[in-house]
Amino acid sequence: MSAAPSPEDWAGCAAAAGVLARYEAFDGSERQVPEAALRRALAAMGVAPDRPCTPVGLPACQVLREGQPLQLRWQAADDTPAHWELQDEELVGAPALASGAVAFAGGTASIAHSGALAPGYYRLRVRTAAGRQQCRVAVAPARCWAPAPLQAGARWWGYTVQLYALRSAHDCGIGDFGDLRRLVDLAAAQGAAFIGLNPLHALFPHRPQRASPYSPSSRLALNPLYLDLQAVVTGADCAEARVLWNDAAYQQRRQALRDTELVDYAGVAAAKEELLSVVWRHVDAQHAWPATGSRAFRAFLLEHDARLGMHALYEALQEHLAQQHEGIHGWQDWPEAYRDPQGAAVQSFRVTHAERVRYRMWLQFLAEQQLADVQAHARRAGMPIGLYRDLAVGVDPGGSETWLRPQLYALDMRIGAPPDLLQPQGQDWGLAPPTPPALRAAGYQPFIDTLRANMRSAGALRLDHVMVLMRLFWTGPEGGAYVRYPAEDLLGLLALESHRQRCLVVGEDLGTVPAEMQEAMQQRCVLSYRPLMFAQDAQGRFLAPADFPAQAFASFGTHDLPTLAGFWQAMDLRLQQQLGQAVDLQSAERQRAAVRQALLQALARAGLWPASGDAPGQVDTALLFAIHAYLARTPCWLVGVQLEDATLQPVQVNLPGTREDEFPNWRRKLGPALEALAEHPRLQAVVQALAARSWRGG
Repeated sequence: MSAAPSPEDWAGCAAAAGVLARYEAFDGSERQVPEAALRRALAAMGVAPDRPCTPVGLPACQVLREGQPLQLRWQAADDTPAHWELQDEELVGAPALASGAVAFAGGTASIAHSGALAPGYYRLRVRTAAGRQQCRVAVAPARCWAPAPLQAGARWWGYTVQLYALRSAHDCGIGDFGDLRRLVDLAAAQGAAFIGLNPLHALFPHRPQRASPYSPSSRLALNPLYLDLQAVVTGADCAEARVLWNDAAYQQRRQALRDTELVDYAGVAAAKEELLSVVWRHVDAQHAWPATGSRAFRAFLLEHDARLGMHALYEALQEHLAQQHEGIHGWQDWPEAYRDPQGAAVQSFRVTHAERVRYRMWLQFLAEQQLADVQAHARRAGMPIGLYRDLAVGVDPGGSETWLRPQLYALDMRIGAPPDLLQPQGQDWGLAPPTPPALRAAGYQPFIDTLRANMRSAGALRLDHVMVLMRLFWTGPEGGAYVRYPAEDLLGLLALESHRQRCLVVGEDLGTVPAEMQEAMQQRCVLSYRPLMFAQDAQGRFLAPADFPAQAFASFGTHDLPTLAGFWQAMDLRLQQQLGQAVDLQSAERQRAAVRQALLQALARAGLWPASGDAPGQVDTALLFAIHAYLARTPCWLVGVQLEDATLQPVQVNLPGTREDEFPNWRRKLGPALEALAEHPRLQAVVQALAARSWRGG
């Protein structure tokens, strides 16, 4: 009987699997990861010292840089003569681009092709007497795509907004795609190049109050709560829907939802569901499925069934089971028979509840159609980027993505962050981490699918927590550990999809980001995220505008930080104390006062504030102008203006570390309505400050 693996065995296995046994803490000290935490992380990957993880056979995907020759080596099962051929993945039936014999030496098989391959996807097939293997070959550009004007010296600005927070005379208590279109009209007229959005991912319709856009059920699907109901009614040719839309009681209900300070997600969902169900009954009754029906909807079903069909099935199942069982959140709470998406119970449900599955697909069809229409409208209006979307770092463990591919995720681990000064216990973000071996075995297709779904209808994409490309902190009951991901491959695929979709990429690189990641972002043309709030040197001096990097996205803050008005008045500090968070208020307020003074001194050095000027008690129009003029002078390619900052909203969007019953995260609406924004004096000051960055006339 072999001896049990020693601690050294576990450490060696962890190193081979990319699980770091040590890491540098926020204070510069080195932290040792508990062996139990290493074991849990390795078990989640299916790796152990007595289970070698070297795969036999071709890899599922080989990622090359443009200009790099194809050289592939793998562990061979035997040395049976084999022949390979390479084909363009998208040219089905076309002759092979190259072919040859597989070379064998010492149990290793290899092929080599020195010919230049253009960026794109290729299929490598290896044939032996025993059968066929294949490998996807991805050839990536050296850098992500970027608009030519930015590379030539243009500098642009745009608004960032939480879509749900928009108010208008047309909405149903939540900002929607119609409001987004109206904001595009306003922004384009002012010279803005883009509208930055919160993640639009699908959440959990049966529990609409779970509102965080960064904890989605699926990043491949959209949130139907953003549907513009008026556009649905107008395009449906449904008399019953028009009657309901114009019904006095229904109008009063919508007005009551509009009048609330916070988004009433449950009320909004109920009101929208009532009208959408009426329209759907009309649409569904007109067609005998699946042979007939709306041509556009049928085409959508055929094109997107692989991406969205199982998500629609998940939502229909979730709806059905939540009506029968209390306390259901995700698929782990379902009866055992429904937890396997390929199982008999699920397949039977798909047949017996086909109409509800079609309904969920129809909602996705409408959402994708409306979002695409807004992006097309933005480009027609001249906006060079248009919509700037946001990709959450992960998914909820109980959502449709993990249900469909449970083998891809470490379901008993969570993505988070190690302890630091602000969070001494560390952070658990409640998201399921994908495992690197499973991601490789899947040929990186889940990663590619996610990029494509979110680069669709967008001119730019923000990657929340860009470190996901290189490493993630996995947390569990025994502690946490950093797990390395195949960064070179993921960055290559990101660059390739960026070019294919013509989508600029921004990486949120706040917090602990090692130099190797910063260098990779610079080399790969992934824009760095640079909030002015954090742009201080070791002595507390704010960076001069000229000292900001060019390949970056600058802003005052982010959705997880206090707004400009709240920062100036230290409202966030008082709020944290009220909520019982560990804050020495007197000390924190003194530090904040010093930061305010340092910012005024930086503005004075730039000639944007009187050198002897006193610090105002609150942000006024002059200070608002000066701060955004300061940002405008940076060489950063993009400057983003949070609408909450421009309208001096005092309370921030999200307060990290709080529960939904402690603080209304992701619920607070913008103060002024869209109809009032064009003449908003503070907004006009911001536009004036950023006028030199307008794409108009450039």
